[in-house]
Amino acid sequence: MVELGSSNLNFSTEATTTLMTFLALQIGPGDKEDPLGVIHGVFRDEAFCKRLVDQLDQRLDGISSNWRETNCMETLITIAHRLFELSDSVSADAVKLLEKARAITSNWISALRSEIQTATDTETSRRCSRYAFWAALLCRRTFALYAD
Repeated sequence: MVELGSSNLNFSTEATTTLMTFLALQIGPGDKEDPLGVIHGVFRDEAFCKRLVDQLDQRLDGISSNWRETNCMETLITIAHRLFELSDSVSADAVKLLEKARAITSNWISALRSEIQTATDTETSRRCSRYAFWAALLCRRTFALYAD
């Protein structure tokens, strides 16, 4: 959570996305009293979860107009899913974050569709198509909370 609010890590890089996803999905050592384990036990702390929701919301606002931020969006969606799955106190807020991410990625897709249609060279069209593909995959990930 600390790194979300700082500029120490560049969340636009694939390496940071890989690291953050690895950390978010690691279970870590077990804890006999807490089924979430040592690592994810922090999701029981309501103040931590609310602060994390605020940080994610600020990051989403920061990248909403930049469809090149697919790596950052992937990290934010992963963390929002963890909040939804592991926190009882802010699961409704996590759903709102995922819905916001869905709206942003959907807007990215629309903007990229326009870019592709008005592209004057194949390289621009190809690059925008790749970003549109990633945006579509990210948008699809926001629906995972409805799998049940």
